[in-house]
Amino acid sequence: MNLSELKEFITSEIEKEDSHSPPGFGKAGACVGALESLFPNDSREIRKWKRYGLLRFFLGKNTIKTCTDGECTVLLRFATVNIGDDQRPRWIASPKAILQAAEIIKYLDAEAGQDALL
Repeated sequence: MNLSELKEFITSEIEKEDSHSPPGFGKAGACVGALESLFPNDSREIRKWKRYGLLRFFLGKNTIKTCTDGECTVLLRFATVNIGDDQRPRWIASPKAILQAAEIIKYLDAEAGQDALL
C-alpha cells in the first residue's frame, strides 16, 4: 500500500467510525503514546515532532487535542497490534506501522525540502 492509499484507507476507516465526540478518558493519551512508539530510537522531542507530522499527514491537524474519538480509535488501530489474547491483551507498536510511519516522515521531509526532520 503506497502512502496515498494508506491515507485514503485511514480516512475511510475514520468515516466508518462516525464518532465526532471528544475521545474518551485516557484515549487521547494512549493515542499519543501509540504514535510516538512508532519511533522507538528517537529522543522524546523528536518523537513528538514526528507525531505532529503523522497527525498533519493523516488528519490535517497539529495536535491530538482536536482529534475526535473516532480519529483516535483509528490511529490506535493503525499504530498498534495485540500480541496477547482476549483475556490478557498486550499492545505493542505495529511493525508494519513503524515502517509506514518512517516512510511518511521521509515523504514529509522531502516535501518540506529537508534531509531529515530535526
